Amino acid sequence: MRRDAPELRIIDDAVWMTAHRRLEEARASYLWMARSRDNGSGRKFGYLCGYHPRGRTVCVNGLEAPMESTDDAVLASIERDLLRPDVVERETPRLEREIRSRLAD
Repeated sequence: MRRDAPELRIIDDAVWMTAHRRLEEARASYLWMARSRDNGSGRKFGYLCGYHPRGRTVCVNGLEAPMESTDDAVLASIERDLLRPDVVERETPRLEREIRSRLAD
């Protein structure tokens, strides 16, 4: 049984609603989210679609990628494809212009 007891609240409704709205906005801004679970042999960390916990009507992708191997694959791809000297040399001036433009705004 539940009973509403506003006299026991430590924050008012407006603060509560604002905080929960901000939490929802933060959750919605990430395509992938990390989660941990205990599979009996200790904590396992993985990535899954940030929308999947909202239910199958929102996302049917139940794939969960192991965090360590996924991180390794992403970092290897960045190193292989983006941190090559020719890419860095070609893109650095463009990135500098973009950063200066954003700082000026």
